Amino acid sequence: MKLRSLFVALFFAFVLFGLYFSMKLLYRHDSLNLLEYVPDDAQSVIEINSRSIIEESLISVLIASKDAETIEKIGELIKKEVYKKAGKGKGISINPMAECVFFTVTRSGIVYNGVVYEINNIRSFDRQIKKLNPKKKYAWRNDKVGVIISSSNKNINIENTAKSLISEVKKHNSTTSFTNDGLIKFKFKNQKLINDKLYDELKMELNAEDNTLDLKGEIVGLEIEKKELTKKIKPKNLHFSFAQVPKDLNDTIIGLVKSIGLNIPKISSFSMNFNGSKLFLMNSSFLFYPETEILLNFEENFSIDSLKNNDQFLQNVGITFNGQYFIIESEKLYLKQISENSIYLGSNPHPEFISSNNNIVEISGDLTRLTNLEASFLIGAAIQSRPEFQALKSFAESSKHVQIYITPSQNNKAILKGEILFNEGKSSLNELIKLILKSGI
Repeated sequence: MKLRSLFVALFFAFVLFGLYFSMKLLYRHDSLNLLEYVPDDAQSVIEINSRSIIEESLISVLIASKDAETIEKIGELIKKEVYKKAGKGKGISINPMAECVFFTVTRSGIVYNGVVYEINNIRSFDRQIKKLNPKKKYAWRNDKVGVIISSSNKNINIENTAKSLISEVKKHNSTTSFTNDGLIKFKFKNQKLINDKLYDELKMELNAEDNTLDLKGEIVGLEIEKKELTKKIKPKNLHFSFAQVPKDLNDTIIGLVKSIGLNIPKISSFSMNFNGSKLFLMNSSFLFYPETEILLNFEENFSIDSLKNNDQFLQNVGITFNGQYFIIESEKLYLKQISENSIYLGSNPHPEFISSNNNIVEISGDLTRLTNLEASFLIGAAIQSRPEFQALKSFAESSKHVQIYITPSQNNKAILKGEILFNEGKSSLNELIKLILKSGI
C-alpha cells in the first residue's frame, strides 16, 4: 500500500512539473491590474498571487519536503478540475499564472460578491457563462478580464445591480492598492461587528517561508480607548487577551446573560486561557463546555455574590454552587473576586496573573487546543469526523506555536503582526495547502 502511494505521488509530481512548465510557456506573463475592476467602496478585497503560490508550492511540496499526501491531494484536484474538462473539450477559461481578486460590496443593504480574473480562453469563458442565470450570477468580460458577480441572498434578482456595478468599474480608476509583497493580500473597509463600525480600513498580507506563516498589516481609524488591561491571566495553552471590547459585542453578551436571569455591567477587557472543550448530555440536550480560565474586568463594580446567590440564574442554567465553585456535571468552575470590578471564572482553583503589556489584542500559544474535544456521544464522533474538523486538527498538530497581536500606533492607527510556527521538518505552505484542500475551502 505504501509502495502504491509512493508511485502515485511520484506520478503526480511529474504531472505537476509538466503542468507548471506548460503554464509558463502557454500563459502570458504580463501583469494586469485587476484591482481596477473593484468598486472603490468595496468592504473587503482579497488578492491572491497565484503565480507565486504555484512556484513556491512546487519547490516546497515536490523538492524540499517530498510531501506525498499533499502531492496526491493536488494531483486529485488537477485530475478532477483540469483533465476532466480537457477530456470534454473544455479549455481552462482563467489564467492560472495570474493574480485573482475577490471582493464584497453593499448596495441597498444587500451584500454582493465579486471575483475578477484574467481570461485565458475567451471561447471557454463564453461557453461557461451561457449556463449562468444572470438573475442569480452575472458575468461580464472584455478581451482580457472576466468579472462574475453574485449574492448570498438567493431570493433577489441581481442582474440590474450587477450591470450597474460593471458600469461603475468600467469608467473609473480604482483607489484600491496593495504592496507587491504577500502571497495573499487582504483589505477590509468600514467593517462592522453588528451595527457599530470597528475601524475604517485594515490592510494585511500573508506570507509563507520555510516553517513559518507570517501575517502583518495596519489598521486605520481604530477607536482606541485611553485605558489599559493592567492585569491578565498568565498565558498558557491557547491564550487570548483583549484590552477593549466592542460595544456591539458587549450589548450582545449583556443581552444573553440577562435572558438567563443575570445582570452584569459592560465588560471593559478580558483575558483567557483555553484548554479544550467537552460535550455533556444535560437534561436531554447537549451542553458545550469550554475548559477555560478567564479574567473579566467590568466598567463598574461587580460582586460575585450576584452570581453565587442568584437562585434564578442557577436554576435557569441548571447548575449548582458549592461554596467556591459551580458544579457543571462532573466539572468544577471556580469563582473568585479579584478586585471591585474584576472576577475570575475557571477550571484552575489557583490562577496566576501577570502585568499586561501595551497590546490591544493578543493571541498566543498552542493551536491544538482548538480541536481538543472530549465527547463520548455520537454527536461528538460526528463532529470529529467532519472534513473541516479533521483538516483543522491536522493543521494544528503540525504547528508549534501561534502569536498574533495588535499594538496601538499613532493617529488612531494600530499595527498587526503575527506568525504561526510549525514543527521542524514541516513546510508552512504545505500545511496551508493541505488545510485548504482537506476542508474544501
